[in-house]
Amino acid sequence: MRVDMTFHRTGPSFTQIGDKASAMLDIAVRKSTLSVERRAKVAIQTGAKTGTVYRVQSGFKRSSSGGSVQYVRSYKSHQASAPGEAPATDTGNLVNSISNRHVKLWEGEVRVSADYSYVLEFGGVHMAPRPFMAPAVADEFPEFVGACNSAMRQAAS
Repeated sequence: MRVDMTFHRTGPSFTQIGDKASAMLDIAVRKSTLSVERRAKVAIQTGAKTGTVYRVQSGFKRSSSGGSVQYVRSYKSHQASAPGEAPATDTGNLVNSISNRHVKLWEGEVRVSADYSYVLEFGGVHMAPRPFMAPAVADEFPEFVGACNSAMRQAAS
């Protein structure tokens, strides 16, 4: 899954905005892609999750008794997210798969490489959506627009 943050160059005014404004617009794109990445990760890692609590195997514990060594399965509790909540982290794989990069002037992207991210974001046959990217983009959008407007105002003055 990929989210692109692009400030599209349209209209004759963009040929005259100047290097400073161009650089400021590029900074706005870079900051916004970083912020979307951060917001998505925070949503997954924090916040109350209200879904089902279940036990998952967390590994093996070494146990010794009477001179013999045994390995016993160990379990931990995991609280899943409810429909509409950001996914609950378990292994950290989803969070670690979110990254951003600067593509070119005025263009950046936020990627999620976990193969199950699409099903979490949009839902599947047997699971309701657990969005984490769309809310991150929606929360960042007003700040992105404000930064772009500020850059254009400074270029015009």
